[in-house]
Amino acid sequence: MATLGAPSKKHKVTVVGSGNWGSTIAKIVAENTKAHGEIFEEEVHMWVYEEEVSIAKSSKYFDASVGEGPQKLTTIINKYHENVKYLPNITLPKNVIANPSVEDAVKDSSILVFNLPHQFIGRITKQLEGKILPFARGISCVKGVNVTESDISLFSEWIGEGLGIYCGALSGANIASEIALEKWSETTIAYDPPVIDSRPPTPTGPLSPSTSQINLTITSPEDEHKDARGRVSKARLIPFPSSYAPLDHAVFKTLFHRPYFHVRLVSDVAGVSLGGALKNIVALAAGFVEGRGWGDNAKAAVMRVGLLEMVEFGKEFFGHSVHTATFTEESCGVADLITSCSGGRNFKCARMAVEKGITVAEVEKTELNGQLLQGTSTAKEVNSFLKARGREEQYPLFKAVLGKLLVVIGPCSIHDPPAALEYCDNLIKLKEKYQDDLLIVMRSYLEKPRTTVGWKGLINDPDIDNSFKINKGLRTSRQLFVDLTSKGMPLASEMLDTISPQFLADLLSVGAIGARTTESQLHRELASGLSFPVGFKNGTDGTLGVAIDAIGAVKHPHHFLSVTKPGVVAIVGTVGNEDCFAILRGGTKGTNYDAKSIKEAKDALNKSGVNPRLMVDCSHGNSLKNHKNQPKVAAVLAEQISKGEESIMGVMIESNINEGNQKVPKEGKSGLKYGVSITDACIGWEDTESVLEVLAKSVQQRRELSNGHS
Repeated sequence: MATLGAPSKKHKVTVVGSGNWGSTIAKIVAENTKAHGEIFEEEVHMWVYEEEVSIAKSSKYFDASVGEGPQKLTTIINKYHENVKYLPNITLPKNVIANPSVEDAVKDSSILVFNLPHQFIGRITKQLEGKILPFARGISCVKGVNVTESDISLFSEWIGEGLGIYCGALSGANIASEIALEKWSETTIAYDPPVIDSRPPTPTGPLSPSTSQINLTITSPEDEHKDARGRVSKARLIPFPSSYAPLDHAVFKTLFHRPYFHVRLVSDVAGVSLGGALKNIVALAAGFVEGRGWGDNAKAAVMRVGLLEMVEFGKEFFGHSVHTATFTEESCGVADLITSCSGGRNFKCARMAVEKGITVAEVEKTELNGQLLQGTSTAKEVNSFLKARGREEQYPLFKAVLGKLLVVIGPCSIHDPPAALEYCDNLIKLKEKYQDDLLIVMRSYLEKPRTTVGWKGLINDPDIDNSFKINKGLRTSRQLFVDLTSKGMPLASEMLDTISPQFLADLLSVGAIGARTTESQLHRELASGLSFPVGFKNGTDGTLGVAIDAIGAVKHPHHFLSVTKPGVVAIVGTVGNEDCFAILRGGTKGTNYDAKSIKEAKDALNKSGVNPRLMVDCSHGNSLKNHKNQPKVAAVLAEQISKGEESIMGVMIESNINEGNQKVPKEGKSGLKYGVSITDACIGWEDTESVLEVLAKSVQQRRELSNGHS
């Protein structure tokens, strides 16, 4: 700090908030105000929301004269110098004064440090309006941003505009409990001194009356303060008096830097604030990945993509004020992201929700005593903000965290490529309509597991005349898949042999192993080498054991006989497939889509150490082989989803342009009705639209429940 003489006034510091992080920050600044009496007043007032706390007999602070009756938290803190409720077993400096009156706590303070839940910012700023020094400056330790469909604002600017002051931001890889124990860490403070505060160094010698007076001049137009996006701020700033040490980077480093808490100063307030908010979305994604057992490599990929989206979001919506280095070089960026994706609350709760097959809201109740995670609300708000601008597709990871339902829907089997392309065109419209809630994948089955008689599929018999021109079938099928995926439609298909996937698998997003082949070792070996998720259906009797065994088997590497792409016989080696799941399709013992069956399946998967993620087939045994029952099955599943059932991650529906099915007439293909199945009967397009609408609404309700908004 380049001053030529000591200032005549000392900075008084107040910490607004007294949770574990607020108390930790109060400890830090109080240590520094005591050490630097030439700049700061020694006492640090900490506003404490008054509560009554009982001290147990076993506590070292138990006072027999008071007993175990309730005592005011401020009294306990000031008497024992410990926040026994929010930061137990940590001694606070004696110059930390717990104050139950926020108005009294901020009186005459030139530096205000805000550290309270963001939900209370509006109320506190309104309460303090006109009660603070008009030239005070602030630092917000509140991580996050305020997002609506119409705008996005920084908490620091929300505070500043509410009080008519300038406010910077502090954020970093800062776990309060570790810092309170004085374990080494670092943080980032963003403070871009307002133009109006620029002034010559304080002169040496005694100040004349004219220079010692507080300057209450309102900001002139040329000095109007700009927000992080370069817009004129709503806060009408008053110049900071020269009678104090100038509030620059040096003073803030002196106030916050400790041997165990290293501080780096930047001017990028938007970047620091966004880092603290957006990393929570990425942490949720990392938790989901770990909960599904996808491994550290997948989690690292999530973090990499997440960091890129954080930078891109900042650049797009805050422009030149955001610097890439804030995210890639500072504690508030990559370091905070790593910490949050390794042990933060959002990560842990997301992981636990997936592992237990319950909602995030349920985890909040049991693990956080009802406190809400910032990640879930931020994810929803950011996606609404992006959607309003048509930009959500540019941020796929932010969008993915919303928790969509996978819907594999389409013909029982494809026999007519032109009709399949028309169906795809219709389905794409619904895919776009429900893109926030449903991940729609077109069912594109090319082979049928006939055990007696009947058409065996487009690959085996493309002309539907028992000519079995398999080479033609493979070429026709691949061209169809190319045409479908070129339209932007992901595909799902059943894996019936170990040969055809060599020529088609690169165009698939999801695979399925049928009830008759789930127990087949050959099909398990095949699935272990596929590079997309594969669902194993329950056995034909409806029991799940064979599917659970299969999921366990395909995680491991295998070798089996197949062919190379040129068609040469070869031994194929696989690395294992971690992305497999169970499909409930009913069976001879009955249906298994009701809530009781879902719970039993979830419990069985958990007991076997398999991720409790279920896809439910609305057809086959669950529809009692009556296609008209599929919408009824979907409605029952939608009701469970709307009530928060997280283990239902997908549904499978047999649908076509027209309802029902048909037999191949004597004249062959030429006599077939257009858009009607020649294998199992399907629901028609009108029912398809209705079912998808019901499922999308159920996902919206589940998301609202998970985010704590219902």
